[in-house]
Amino acid sequence: MGEEPARRRRRRGGRGRGERPQQPGGEAPRESGAQPEGGAPAGPEGRQRRDTRRTRDRVRIGPPPGPGSAPRPARPRDEQREAGRRVPAVLTVTAGEATGTGGDVAGPRGLREGDLVLTDTSPWIGGAWSDTANAVVVGEPSAEQRRVFDAVRRALELAIELCRPGAVCGEVDRIVRESLAEWGPTYAHHTGHGVGASWCEPPLIIPGSEERIEEGMVLAVEPAVYRPGWGGIRLEHVILVRAGGNEILTRFEHTL
Repeated sequence: MGEEPARRRRRRGGRGRGERPQQPGGEAPRESGAQPEGGAPAGPEGRQRRDTRRTRDRVRIGPPPGPGSAPRPARPRDEQREAGRRVPAVLTVTAGEATGTGGDVAGPRGLREGDLVLTDTSPWIGGAWSDTANAVVVGEPSAEQRRVFDAVRRALELAIELCRPGAVCGEVDRIVRESLAEWGPTYAHHTGHGVGASWCEPPLIIPGSEERIEEGMVLAVEPAVYRPGWGGIRLEHVILVRAGGNEILTRFEHTL
């Protein structure tokens, strides 16, 4: 009795005159044309960019601590789950002659017998990015598809072997490319890159790079052969660089 009507409405979950309505989660809606936090645009694109920033603030991935250094504190499981929920995976699927470009936007063309299918997937799992690429064939592979596939797989194994502590990125790139020289022009992208807090980060294994690989780095290596009008094959693994031999983290076998 005697209580102000607006105050009674607020207690029941309503709002008084002049108050802005609340969105789910307790945020008041912004005025039309207003910029959300950090200057990101409104809409799905801005929301994704804000989510990515928040996730990177939560999770920092790096090489394991070296001898004598203090261990990093463990991240709470709920933060890792939140990070995994908020950041999407990156996925490309390309088929047929379009695989000769290294990957393209999926189109309406149906799969045909003998098509190469090239996939590249970068999921966010447990608070860190990963990266994998593979090529398969619809039906039975041709003799030429098998030969090119085997050459790229050997180049992948060579890249994994070469990424030792102290190796120069530019030299690793050169040797891997030379191993595929007989199969045509070399691929236009990097031979490998770091992966963790981002799906592509330093070091970059590219021509001319003087950066050295260090123990504890997590790298993705992805040699390829692309032939316009024929197709392309790219194979990729993620590895943990160790002094006694690298550990392959993407535990699957590349097969046609």
